[in-house]
Amino acid sequence: MRKFLYPITMGLLLTTATGFAQEKEPLKEFNVGMVNVLELGVKNDGSQGVSDIVNRYTEKYSLYFPSGIYKVDKPIFLRNPIKGDGYSRHPAVKMNRTWLVSAIENKDASVGVINFLTSNQINITDLNIKCNSHECGIRVDNYAATLIDGVGIYNMRSYGMFIRARGSRLIFAQNMTIFGARDHAEPCVGIYNGPGSSDNRFVNIEMMGIRVGMEVYAGYTYGSNLHIWTGCLAQKDNGTWWRGTRGIVLGNGAHFEGSNIYPDTSFYALEQTGPNCAFVIQNIMYWEDNSTGGSPDFDGKFFHCPPGTNGTLVIDGGEIGVKGDKPNVGRMQKVYMPDAKINNVFLRCDFPIKAEHIDKLCLSNSLPSYAVLYDDQGFCKVADIFTVAETGACEGILTLDDGAAFKIALAKDKSGTVEKTNTPLNKLCQGHELKFVEEPGLVKIYVKSPQKAPLRARFDTTYMGNYFRPLDYSLLRTRGGSERYREVLPLQN
Repeated sequence: MRKFLYPITMGLLLTTATGFAQEKEPLKEFNVGMVNVLELGVKNDGSQGVSDIVNRYTEKYSLYFPSGIYKVDKPIFLRNPIKGDGYSRHPAVKMNRTWLVSAIENKDASVGVINFLTSNQINITDLNIKCNSHECGIRVDNYAATLIDGVGIYNMRSYGMFIRARGSRLIFAQNMTIFGARDHAEPCVGIYNGPGSSDNRFVNIEMMGIRVGMEVYAGYTYGSNLHIWTGCLAQKDNGTWWRGTRGIVLGNGAHFEGSNIYPDTSFYALEQTGPNCAFVIQNIMYWEDNSTGGSPDFDGKFFHCPPGTNGTLVIDGGEIGVKGDKPNVGRMQKVYMPDAKINNVFLRCDFPIKAEHIDKLCLSNSLPSYAVLYDDQGFCKVADIFTVAETGACEGILTLDDGAAFKIALAKDKSGTVEKTNTPLNKLCQGHELKFVEEPGLVKIYVKSPQKAPLRARFDTTYMGNYFRPLDYSLLRTRGGSERYREVLPLQN
């Protein structure tokens, strides 16, 4: 039998009638290593509750849990680190990993399977927690400089990690899996970072089958490599539950700074519920899957910021993928965020280029700058300019591969009339022909390509208004990989 993870100085232990291990001689230098809980009378076959013994010995000792199943019949209140023999990324409870299996019956999130009630540095590593009712997986109510590494939390119905202690840099969590229950549980939040707790770090964490990935209500929170799949593991066939799904929620002036963030299939991927909140994200990935098939709701938004909240959203790099018109209509109906600062984010969908789809085809009001290349004869489309706003204007410079340049200007008054002008900027424009084709809420610009010669055109936007703007071809992709903005009108004899 493996007694200790590391060598330590220890006296003999005697077992009393109550089942507790009683020290004949005091344990010494316990901080050098970790006490094996099996030597304290704990069973690792799931047959007996372990909470009383663990709560007694965590007062003084760091505890090591060899692989096996440990029945947690009461909340565990840690005062020193614990370590297991293996983290699992799968909810199946097996003896070859360390599993703390809860038998706690709790109607709310007032306790966790593991709770922090001390200011000691408490690490939790290499083990798994399976919740039973509405208890949290890990609950932090007191300051603790904590490292959580290699921990799985499963069957979670309330909160995977609930952090309400006051202080800075309380939690460094990495290499974790948090799974929700399979029956549309609520609130079912992966990580809750409450008021007073700031500068926490979360790295390499997957949150699956949950309703809300993260709720942050304090200071600055940092995240990297977060995969947040909001959706019941039995699918989002409950419309009311689906409407409550969120990737990351900020409130109370909280800031989230992250990289490689994947808020997968949420009614709101990012949400700010209070004033002065901010998202600053490097590389984002959003992909709308098939798990919303049974829901009747089609009005999801990528970013939700209620009026008056004065929130900030900055994203640089990534990809947002949503469904197209048919046969699988997308639930994410609005990705256009005029007040956000979004750069270098690809938008992948199958919606046709029509005025009614501006919210699904544009991301922000960064000025589009792109190039198109044709090998076709005819009038080649070089710009799609939305004119959805009641009044508005847009200007840009169209440059052809031979150096010819035109200033393109569109203006719409309250009568709905769109004035369209193109002004040659140099003598190379002679012999080139431009054509405007107007549709409801959309103006298309074509350039005549000469016979037996390719055409390359560049469009640089210099000014535009909300809902009166060019479509950015450089960031637009289809889910199937084909180009749908390329269009050629036949030459007329």
